[in-house]
Amino acid sequence: MEDAQGLPLECRTPDAAAALESAIDDLLGWRSAARAAVERALKLDRRTRLGQAVRAYELLCHPHPQGPGALRQALARGGEAPAAARGGAHLEAARHWAAGQPAAGAAALERWLLQAPHDLLALGMAQRLYLALGDAANLRDAPARLLDAWDDDAAGYASLLARYAWGLAEAGAPGEAETLAVEALRYDPDEPTAVLAAVAALEQGSRGGEAEAWLALQAGAWRAADRLAPTVGWYRAVLQLERGAVAAALAGYDRDLAPGLQEPRQLAEAAALLWRLELVGADVGGRWHGVLEAYRFWPPETLDPLAAVSWAMAAATGGTGEELAASLATLERLGEGEGHAARVLRALGRQLAEGLCAFAQHRAADAVAALLPLRGHLAQLGGGRAQRDTFALTLIYAALVAGEHRLARALLSERRARRPHSPQTWQASAANFEALGEAAAARSALARVRDLLAA
Repeated sequence: MEDAQGLPLECRTPDAAAALESAIDDLLGWRSAARAAVERALKLDRRTRLGQAVRAYELLCHPHPQGPGALRQALARGGEAPAAARGGAHLEAARHWAAGQPAAGAAALERWLLQAPHDLLALGMAQRLYLALGDAANLRDAPARLLDAWDDDAAGYASLLARYAWGLAEAGAPGEAETLAVEALRYDPDEPTAVLAAVAALEQGSRGGEAEAWLALQAGAWRAADRLAPTVGWYRAVLQLERGAVAAALAGYDRDLAPGLQEPRQLAEAAALLWRLELVGADVGGRWHGVLEAYRFWPPETLDPLAAVSWAMAAATGGTGEELAASLATLERLGEGEGHAARVLRALGRQLAEGLCAFAQHRAADAVAALLPLRGHLAQLGGGRAQRDTFALTLIYAALVAGEHRLARALLSERRARRPHSPQTWQASAANFEALGEAAAARSALARVRDLLAA
């Protein structure tokens, strides 16, 4: 029994194979139905190594508070199943991932892709591991390495293009990413990863007006992907905030993020949006309370570096002294391990959290001192380029508040070069020019803001 790409599903009955193929499609399509589908497959055929690997992937991609025990069970049962090439490769990758060795997991999948370049499951999981590593180059290049092996009429070709587009966006090539994402949607109008790639590209170009209209047209593709929808909503709210639409961004938070604070990734996104709102002086009300409440449900070992730092960020600005102390103690404890996440937290997690706390506590100069040395290394935290951009924005605002206007000039000049259509960046530049006594440059920057908002 084979899947749509002609790869073995390694199940003993047609019903189990159909359920497993559905689980793989749902996992790659960002749909929560994957969990029930893989459980159904394993109920029909427990002795499938590939099925146990997919169950492990589901728990690793979308953890829940009781997940560690189920993950150990899936990996153990996978080892008891009959040996099979595809399932063995995926089980090896899942074991490395679960052990905190994402690079080894990605390497196992890359070896398998040399033999099976049509295995979209292997590509999808490799990209998730590269995302965790902050390895944008391989997030981009993993699908590019497969292009020669595919025909454009093959089943799943749209997914391959969409994943290449996503990698291009994360690698900082928004124009190419947008073009390829649109092409992927021509092959399959329901491909959600293409929407993710396009909206990430639009965010990098600060093209909020276009994004709003385009996402409305593509709502069917991304709304059905219930695990991706909060992230797409996050991008939309960030673009609204970029244009000064604070009320719309808050409404987007309440509609798209607040109801789904069910995974560490979503908690990090929620914290990033609320933080960005506060950077521009918005009143977020009691929304921090919901984020901090959600964090209480998560065993610390389930938090990736970005989520762990985001917990400290949330506690610093919206929590009590006790909550802040608990989050920082957790960061310290998580940094004592041996895996990738522990190494990242030791290298920069605690210093980043301290810089964010300093900013929240109105110690802007201390925030600059902590954040400035880290600015070239934040990709190690994992997560998306736009999520980490929150920290770059914080450094700029800290420099403005601390009166370090020459540093702010340099940082803003760099940002304008990358985002020439960003009203928020031009607004901050105008304030900085004014502080430097450069009235003409300030007036020109404000005129640029007006032109961008009118476009």
